[in-house]
Amino acid sequence: MQELEKQLAKTVDNNASIQKYDARAQLTPYLAGAYEFYKVNVLGTSFLLIKGLDERMTMHTQKHIHTIEDRLGMYAAVWEERMTPYKRKKYLSERIPFIIGNNQMFLPFLGTYLDLREEKSQEGKMVKKFTPAMQIIFLRVLYGTETKWTQAELSKETGVTAMTVSRTLESFVNMGLLEYSVEGLTGRKKIYVVKDKGDFFKEGKKYLINPVKKSFYVKSIPKKMKCFTSGLSALGKNTMLSEPSYTIVAIYRKTDIEALKQEEIAKEEAYEENLFEVQEMKYDISRITKDSIIDPISLICSLTDMDERIEIAIEEMMERYVWYKD
Repeated sequence: MQELEKQLAKTVDNNASIQKYDARAQLTPYLAGAYEFYKVNVLGTSFLLIKGLDERMTMHTQKHIHTIEDRLGMYAAVWEERMTPYKRKKYLSERIPFIIGNNQMFLPFLGTYLDLREEKSQEGKMVKKFTPAMQIIFLRVLYGTETKWTQAELSKETGVTAMTVSRTLESFVNMGLLEYSVEGLTGRKKIYVVKDKGDFFKEGKKYLINPVKKSFYVKSIPKKMKCFTSGLSALGKNTMLSEPSYTIVAIYRKTDIEALKQEEIAKEEAYEENLFEVQEMKYDISRITKDSIIDPISLICSLTDMDERIEIAIEEMMERYVWYKD
């Protein structure tokens, strides 16, 4: 806290001071033991700075801070070494006072918001569009009945490496798509939480990409080859829209793509003889669909030529998904 005291003296009040504060007489043993307390004197005002002793405790700070203020009769602010952009935004919107490290502070009772960071924040590395790995993780979370996930579970479900899943989940937290809590005996196991699927989709859909790498045409598809009805063919099977005369299928497995490309034909021939259009996918859609038809969001993202008929069919297809309508 010495560095913070120096920063306050330098930027806010030359006479600022911070001292350890004993709150045991005024708080329950649970609250008194969950935080370190510091009394800050600045600009003629005293307030408490509370620091969680366990990362798991920071998930409850929002409701604890009001109890602490009532019991101790002083304003209180949360101190954290680091804070995600999502959490900072939430604290700002709910006017919860905080200090991050030694150089960012929001103290509404003093009319103060200072951001003295010299380094680039994580928000400077904002995601513009999902990568294929990010998109399949996003969709697996979206379609799942679960609201809580671990990195290991999502890695197993999507086939994406543990390291990539970990980076993706941290990005989702920074983007405000997910929250997390810390559990386990060691206090290191992160549980990622979807609070509301409607908000999750609404905030995430702007990052979605077209999952089709490229398309080509063939006369036939071997019966044993793993493929999924896709494009307008899939939309037609899900709605009242008429299917095209040729069949569109999606395939991900590299060996299957290579084998089919040996039999590639011209697009005109496929259209005239009602053959097959093959969509080479950027991610393994078998991980996010249980039948022989591509999942709905990947389907929508793959459509490049939209008209009123198609838009109406999409609305019909998505009627069953509450999160799509919210």
